[in-house]
Amino acid sequence: AGSGATLASSTDARIADAVTTHGTLMVTSTGELTGLSGSRANLSSTNGDVIAMAGTNALLGTVTSGTGTTLSAGTSLDVTSLTAGTDATLTGGTITGGSITATSGAISATGTTINVMTASAGTSLGMTATTGDLTLGTGNAGTTASLDTGAGDVIVTSSLTSGQAASVTSASDARLANVTAATGDVTVMAAGEVSGIGAGNANLAATSGNLTVT
Repeated sequence: AGSGATLASSTDARIADAVTTHGTLMVTSTGELTGLSGSRANLSSTNGDVIAMAGTNALLGTVTSGTGTTLSAGTSLDVTSLTAGTDATLTGGTITGGSITATSGAISATGTTINVMTASAGTSLGMTATTGDLTLGTGNAGTTASLDTGAGDVIVTSSLTSGQAASVTSASDARLANVTAATGDVTVMAAGEVSGIGAGNANLAATSGNLTVT
């Protein structure tokens, strides 16, 4: 579509590709949002927002927006690649992501559990897992970074790097390969253990700030 488009389903939405050049692309379903025959749905707005909301599961492939992207799913949100021109916001039950990028904005993700391979934010990066583990492979934030759990572990398998302060708050253990803050503090708080990945040590660095582990 040359301008904005809205696709709404009172049951499931099966979409191969939906593209708009200008305006907002909005896709909503009370049930699932997927591609055809069990594949992933690809959503794109060249110069506008992408908003996708599923009542149960969302199975998405490539999602791109010229401005902001908002994705939500009641049960499971799974996206292979998300690139937003400004902010990227993800909410739902379980959140699974391959690559999430907010080119000049913030990444905000809140789910019961979170498992994301790479996340890169132009400004802030914030992730919260409310009832399970939060697992992040590589995270980069232009300003602040914050990883939090309400019940499970915080796990950083490769690195978390922030331009300003970086904080990790775990209701259980914190398993951290590398956490680095370029100009701010690094704060790690865990109800259980603070360690590295496997038998390794946690590597924590506040280049020009304070380092606190409790």
